[in-house]
Amino acid sequence: MNRSSPLNVVRVLACCALFCLISCANKPETINVGVILPLSGSAAELGNQHLHGLQLAVEELNASHPEVVFDLIVDSDGGDPGAALDAFKRQLLKNKIQVSIVATRASCLAVVPQAENEFVPVFANCSHPLITTMHINAFRNVPNAALEIRTMARFISASLKVDGIAALYFNDDSGNDAAKAVKNELSQAGIRILESEPFIDDRAAIESAVTLVMSVKPGAVWIFGGGKATADLLAGIRRTGYKGAIIGSSDFADPGFAALAKESLEGCYYPVPTIELTGNAEFADRYRKRFNVEPTAVSIFEYDAMRIIAKATEMKRAEKVSMTNALKRVGDFSGTGGPYAYAEREWLPQMNIVQVKAGSRVTIR
Repeated sequence: MNRSSPLNVVRVLACCALFCLISCANKPETINVGVILPLSGSAAELGNQHLHGLQLAVEELNASHPEVVFDLIVDSDGGDPGAALDAFKRQLLKNKIQVSIVATRASCLAVVPQAENEFVPVFANCSHPLITTMHINAFRNVPNAALEIRTMARFISASLKVDGIAALYFNDDSGNDAAKAVKNELSQAGIRILESEPFIDDRAAIESAVTLVMSVKPGAVWIFGGGKATADLLAGIRRTGYKGAIIGSSDFADPGFAALAKESLEGCYYPVPTIELTGNAEFADRYRKRFNVEPTAVSIFEYDAMRIIAKATEMKRAEKVSMTNALKRVGDFSGTGGPYAYAEREWLPQMNIVQVKAGSRVTIR
């Protein structure tokens, strides 16, 4: 009988162990990224803009960083915050996600508290003005209502030279949160709010709101909202013959709102991300070849969100820290969307003020 000597057995075992060590060393680390977007329903087009930016970033990162593989675990919430929360729990249990990306305001508000309990950082890429201050595991790199309002407050103070404005806001959670942020930002800029009034999608209520704000003779009128009710409100202000400045939110940039507001939009000011005005030709070419559509600012912001996560992953691996702490250490970031200033778990993109002149947008500041 041919028997292996104890020395040969040891040699075989040593070779197996060495092979395993080499294999393990060469095996890339997988970072599972949970993604929850409205890929069905009325917001599906917007959801796909978010998704395409993430997909392009992951494809490029995986091609250029063989030591790490990023895997997107994608679920659609259909605009339902309950579905978003269920998707997050499923992704965490089944896929062991290390970071999450959520888009809509309601879904972010549903997911972030649960994610905080599970110590999972979330890119809450919605417009809620306070979500990153409410929750320590919430991050963001898209423009939010507070950033928009801060940009407008500086513009009002520096360029319009008015000391009193009237504020009108749609009476929902977003509008009420924005009204609080407006009060805070304008008071810091030394601008008085002469009147602050909510409005709803009701003709009598809109007429009453217009009458009230016009009675205080404001130097400027600020309007937060979009859709038909806001367009009707804007038309009502125009019918009074008001000649002062009218300042809108980023909703005024929506082509659907422009179609509703028509000539009432002429002369209005509103904030837009700088990248929306300047674009990025090189990125646009890659994006167009991949998806056969033009990129939007949202696509670029999500592309950069994924690049920020990749940067944090490098720091996490090198410094042996959690993903949350690694994200906090990234700091200011230069991305496809331009330079982002880091402040309290937010990467703030640059913003511009535009004015509608002869139906076109003109950059003012």
